[in-house]
Amino acid sequence: MNSIRDKVIECLSKEWQEESDTWESPEGKLIPYIRFSKFIMPDNDDFNRYHVAFTIWAKNVSVEIIESCGECGPEIDSDERWAMIKIYRVAKVPHAEFIANSSELIQKAYRILYEKFNP
Repeated sequence: MNSIRDKVIECLSKEWQEESDTWESPEGKLIPYIRFSKFIMPDNDDFNRYHVAFTIWAKNVSVEIIESCGECGPEIDSDERWAMIKIYRVAKVPHAEFIANSSELIQKAYRILYEKFNP
């Protein structure tokens, strides 16, 4: 039987871009996560990019808005363009709560993105 975490991954993997990585805690512990994200805003802002993201940890899911702020101009190398990334947590819920309320949590992230970050 699939774990509830696997059900969260299955729910998001259909429409969202997947990325796996690790986060290093202040104590130096490496904590793996899987992030599913989707570019939301129209590509009309040369300085910023926005994504709605769901980061799946061992015991919970973080619903986030990721703002990538960059510098623009022909002299800026595209690999060095993104000067800063800010992650705004909208909610943090256990896996089971995410499965039960995924539609509402996704809608909440979209609503906050458009209300607070619309360029």
